[in-house]
Amino acid sequence: METLGLLALVVGFVLVIVGHLGTLVAGFRENPVWGLAMLLFPISQLIFLILHWGRARKPFFLVLWGAGFIIFGVIAAHDVIERYQHRDPWSSVRS
Repeated sequence: METLGLLALVVGFVLVIVGHLGTLVAGFRENPVWGLAMLLFPISQLIFLILHWGRARKPFFLVLWGAGFIIFGVIAAHDVIERYQHRDPWSSVRS
């Protein structure tokens, strides 16, 4: 389950990055001012999504899928986090 969780986290982060880059590309294709606004003001991505749903739909759903994979990865890796959370970090140094 640990490997599956790590794989889901990696896939999720890749999907989120690709989705955001896709939105940025769609913004630059619409108008370079949109692209620059997205780089400088992150809220403009949401405004672009609302105003240009046809162009921003696919990258938006990539981001949603990525968020889903990240959530699944965190839940799957929860056992690993709990296992190492209660360990004494200085145990290897004292020996």
